[in-house]
Amino acid sequence: MIKARKAFKAANQSYQAQDYKKAAEAYEEAIAADPENKDIQSAYFFLGNSYDQQYKPSKKGEADNDALMQKAVENYTRAAERLSASAKPEDKKLGKLSLDYLGGAPTAPTS
Repeated sequence: MIKARKAFKAANQSYQAQDYKKAAEAYEEAIAADPENKDIQSAYFFLGNSYDQQYKPSKKGEADNDALMQKAVENYTRAAERLSASAKPEDKKLGKLSLDYLGGAPTAPTS
């Protein structure tokens, strides 16, 4: 639990500094350390948003870039599922925002 909180704090600092790659790595570490920790459930939203911020629409169709959006969608989905049911108003807000972002996410290219 302590490792998860420490990684979550570091992730938030990187996110605020707009270092989304470093933030994503730290959010992944926080979630891996304690995926059911109710205190860090918002990590799923911020992880999704960190990947979303790294995605470049001008590079759509490039595998590495498209993988960023796929990871964003997966984490926005997890955030919506987990945060929408939270008793905390700020978590509910992030859950709704996750759904909003999912609605605007570009679709994967079709073959």
